Amino acid sequence: MVNYYKVLELPDNAAWNDIQDKYQQLLKSNISKFDKASIDHPLVETAHHVLCSPELRREYNKRLGLPAPPPTGSENEKIAGPLVSKARQNVDEDIDDDMDEINEQIRIAHEALIAESEEETPPRSQKR
Repeated sequence: MVNYYKVLELPDNAAWNDIQDKYQQLLKSNISKFDKASIDHPLVETAHHVLCSPELRREYNKRLGLPAPPPTGSENEKIAGPLVSKARQNVDEDIDDDMDEINEQIRIAHEALIAESEEETPPRSQKR
């Protein structure tokens, strides 16, 4: 079985973005070597395809007897999504509480200013 990690010159625990970067680097640095007629080009393409797909990579690692690959961004979102949602909800609630407190302080200050200005303003004499 071909070792796609060796094809891309990567460790078997490479992160998804490292695989992408290395793939792009290989294509750019070997543009003449990896033309469509080159025998290496399909191998590099296949290695990239397998290692960038979480499901294919997991199965590939299993066949090689390697540990499961590190989670990708989308897998991290599945794991962290509910936690992030709860954290956002807590932050939103904290902001709402803070805004209520600020609005109450503004209301009290406004009422105090109105009361103060009414005390300072002499009553108007009414002419009839």
